[in-house]
Amino acid sequence: MLRKILNVAILLVMSSAAFAQSVHLRGKIEDAENVCYYCPGYQFVIDCNYTKVTSSAYDLNLYIGTQVEIDGLWNGSTSAAAIDITNLSVVTETFAIGGNGSIGHNISFTAMTAPGDLAYTFYSFGTGFVPVGSNLYYLLDIPSSVLLGQGLTDGNGEFDVSGTLPNIPWLVGVTLYGQSAIVPANGSPIYMTNPDCKVVSL
Repeated sequence: MLRKILNVAILLVMSSAAFAQSVHLRGKIEDAENVCYYCPGYQFVIDCNYTKVTSSAYDLNLYIGTQVEIDGLWNGSTSAAAIDITNLSVVTETFAIGGNGSIGHNISFTAMTAPGDLAYTFYSFGTGFVPVGSNLYYLLDIPSSVLLGQGLTDGNGEFDVSGTLPNIPWLVGVTLYGQSAIVPANGSPIYMTNPDCKVVSL
């Protein structure tokens, strides 16, 4: 599955033209000033991905810090992606990185969906915006991506991959990014979760 996703992603990036197209994805709306020091001029972004979002249909100030599912018009760029949101609904979080993020301590990557769904969980050291299928957007950096694990969600609807962060000083200050691909057991279309991230600390 990982190989298929990444192969499709690379082909799409190589062949994509910079033209606007409709998108559908999940993420948390954030005030760019608070989470993105390297995107000056952006007012709102998708948290832990930093894609610029705007909307003439919604006051995004009302959704700061909120997980949403959005439809919008994407500018077609994978290096400076921007989305004008045309439809928005508040949803529950579908992916989270837990633990305290300290070297030598536990960290967890958890997909949250319906019980019995199949989850593929990835992490990377950077962000991206790569279409990998119909309304599937991989929001991690492909070159540094790693498939952490795959499996069925439990009775609580969770699939968790956890472990201990290596006690390596150079990891301090590094940001880990994560996202899962979900294959619903009920036959619904595959979807990508919201991204999440955590800065490694001492």
